[in-house]
Amino acid sequence: MTIIDRRELAFDARALIHVIAGSLNRAQAIGLPALRPTGVVFDPEGHRIRIVYEPQAHPEVALAAEHVGAMLVSYCIRARIPIARLADKDVRIEAGSVVLAFSTRLADPTTTW
Repeated sequence: MTIIDRRELAFDARALIHVIAGSLNRAQAIGLPALRPTGVVFDPEGHRIRIVYEPQAHPEVALAAEHVGAMLVSYCIRARIPIARLADKDVRIEAGSVVLAFSTRLADPTTTW
């Protein structure tokens, strides 16, 4: 028997744009231009998001969920949002958000103290 602590952080389009714009150097490291995005399109079936920019610069850039997850974990660390180091991490793309999920297995409750 195990106790599992599950937590989720959901980032809608506006929050995701803020995260990207707040760290353009990190965004460049995952293949995004050093520009503030103007929109986000969520693609749950493709397990990715598309970052939209002004048409003159880069129309849009697609990112796999894993890259988005890495960027969000980095943001959480900088923003001091608590994340257990040993937590299992998962990223889900939903119709209107990206969800960063954490699961931590805690001590066996049958152990006597």
